[in-house]
Amino acid sequence: MLTVLALLVYALVLVGIVSCVATAISARSALAEPVHWGTFRLTQLSCYQTRYGERCDPIGTWTADDRGLVLHDVLLDDGGLDRQDVPTGPQRAGYRDWDADETGVPDSVYDPSTVDDAWTGWAVCAPILLALGVMLAAKWGDLDRLWQYRQRRRAQASVRPSAPGP
Repeated sequence: MLTVLALLVYALVLVGIVSCVATAISARSALAEPVHWGTFRLTQLSCYQTRYGERCDPIGTWTADDRGLVLHDVLLDDGGLDRQDVPTGPQRAGYRDWDADETGVPDSVYDPSTVDDAWTGWAVCAPILLALGVMLAAKWGDLDRLWQYRQRRRAQASVRPSAPGP
């Protein structure tokens, strides 16, 4: 029998899967929105050590092509770039309305090669959580119990006498 803890974990995994799928669909549908293009200029570089080496957050000013909007202290590509990948000169960058916060401005802009990648992380999240749920169900014996239940139901269905014909 399922424990309360197992049911809670399965419910949380299910909520996580639904959240990932909903966010991925929302972000993917945002690809139909126009990209607001402009120029990113580096003003500050914040570097830090990770277990994979040094990563840097390029922070700068983004100016819209029509010069109607200037954003200060925005991150390029959500940061986390290798030092050699940080642009030293003006960089073409943009964002979609989906990337903006409740005030209508983003805190990150993206170069042309990554402006369409916002949805992919969320799309990968759902199968990973599904695999986690299946692994936990197998480890806790719930998959075996489900399989045995299905086998019993099939056996009972094949033993039932059929109704006489007209």
